[in-house]
Amino acid sequence: MEHVTTFTRDYEKRGTMSRDEVHREGEWHETFQCWVTFDDEEDRYVVLQRRSSVKRDFPALYDITAAGHLTAGEQAADGVREMEEEIGLQVTMADLRPLGRLQDEIEIGAFLDREHCHVFQLHTDRDVVNRLQFRDGEADGACSVKLEEFQELIAGVRSACSGISDTGRRLVLAKEDLVPHSSQYWEQVMPALKEVNEEE
Repeated sequence: MEHVTTFTRDYEKRGTMSRDEVHREGEWHETFQCWVTFDDEEDRYVVLQRRSSVKRDFPALYDITAAGHLTAGEQAADGVREMEEEIGLQVTMADLRPLGRLQDEIEIGAFLDREHCHVFQLHTDRDVVNRLQFRDGEADGACSVKLEEFQELIAGVRSACSGISDTGRRLVLAKEDLVPHSSQYWEQVMPALKEVNEEE
């Protein structure tokens, strides 16, 4: 059984619990997250993973390109394995740009997810989408959307944004198609992604 380290909201260690207990009790824990982006002409795109339809939590919804829990005793750098496990990309921490440790709280019924998220960005080329490989039970695919449109969707400025799947199919995403991260999380991560956008 997978165990994770528990924390206070202020990031002080408390102990360890199983993953199921952590979500049942609403304990703070750590995750690794990486947003993959690429530029095409004048626009920057973000790659969203489509979670597997057999996932227990948020099946078939679009989410961070690659993410996963850190087990007890692991550091943020250990989470880089999620890149290969979920989307088939072999990268090192040197390839990633840290965006900080952000907080996210999702509460839906009895499901309580309180995360200290170690967030990174992999900025690469458009061809990366063609190199993605998805493991059964982890992800069913991915799509690329313009970062600006995605930000507007999250902010409620637009009701939908267009995207292109990893198979080349055009699709339309509404906010209901996304994992429901907290407004606090989006308020933290979107400026970080925008700041990276301006630096490049």
